Parts: sequence; C-alpha cells; structure tokens
Amino acid sequence: MDEAKTALILLASALFFALLIERALELIMGIVAYVEARIDASRFWNTHAHVIAGQLQQRLDLAHGHSDLERTIIDMVTGILNENDYSGRIVVVSTAKVRKLVIKTATKLIGICMGVSLALGLQINAFTLLETLATGSPGAGDLFQANLSHTLGCMLTGVAMGLGSAPVHKFIVRLESARKFRQAIQIGVTR
Repeated sequence: MDEAKTALILLASALFFALLIERALELIMGIVAYVEARIDASRFWNTHAHVIAGQLQQRLDLAHGHSDLERTIIDMVTGILNENDYSGRIVVVSTAKVRKLVIKTATKLIGICMGVSLALGLQINAFTLLETLATGSPGAGDLFQANLSHTLGCMLTGVAMGLGSAPVHKFIVRLESARKFRQAIQIGVTR
C-alpha cells in the first residue's frame, strides 16, 4: 500500500475515533445521570447555584452605581441566570443551567483528553497525513507544509477528535478546500 492510501486510512480512522469518543461520552453521560438520580444530586447543584449567586451578588454590590460594569458582569454570566433580562438587584441563578454548563464543560474536557491520548498513542497527525496526501497529488507541490512538530500535530488532531466527528469532518474539508484553492492559485500563476 502506498503512502497516500495509508494517510487516507489514518484520516478515516481519526473520524472513526471521533465517533467512538462521542459514543463513549454518551455512555458516560448516561452513567452520570443514573448516579445523580440515585444519590439525589439536586442538593449538590442547589448548593453550588446558591454559592455562585452569593458571589455574583457581592460583585454586583461592589459595582453598584457603575451601570456599565454591572451590565458587563450580567452579560458574562447570562447563561446561568434564571431570567434573560436581569433588571433587579437580586441575583437568581438557575440550578439546571449551572448543572448543564458544568457537565458540558466536563464532557468536552474528557473528550479532548481521550482524543489527545488516542492521537498520541496511535501517532495520528492530520497535518502530516494531509501533507502526505498532497505530495501524492500531481502538481500539489508545497501546498500542505505545516511547520509543526509531530507531537503538536498529534495533539491538535486529538483535540479535533475529542470535540467530535463534526469538527474533525469540518477540519478535513477546510484543509482540503484550502489545498484546492492554493493549487488553483498556483496553476493560475504559472500560466
């Protein structure tokens, strides 16, 4: 098997592993939901929402009289407030939104760690693979020269894998369209 086919198979495996990571995260989320139901986690989330509301209220009290600063603080945390239009002086933080934000962030971090581990362990570097594919294309020349260390390339590939199959697919499509664009420019310049 030539290098281009090997590179294409490894790129397809990156997409496969991204899908595998997504399914693993869904399984983990199911387990988390089960554990939360068994241990009555609502108390835990309510406590944290009250702590956040207290901290936010302190900052708003310090910013009282400075409407631009108050607005900035509210804009920064609007995702966890109970209502979208904060107009009063009492802060109400949504427990459900705090839980959703924490779990979403945790799953993204776990996915990225899984992706980076897989990419480093299996030495999947999308930049090197695409460079290999471009080298095999007639007239491609230097279209895909990523001046990254192999480890950094693997880590960036792992981050893309850990974020899911959609980012990996978009990443591959954008790199391919960039290659075609540069190739078209190069052909236009040489004529």
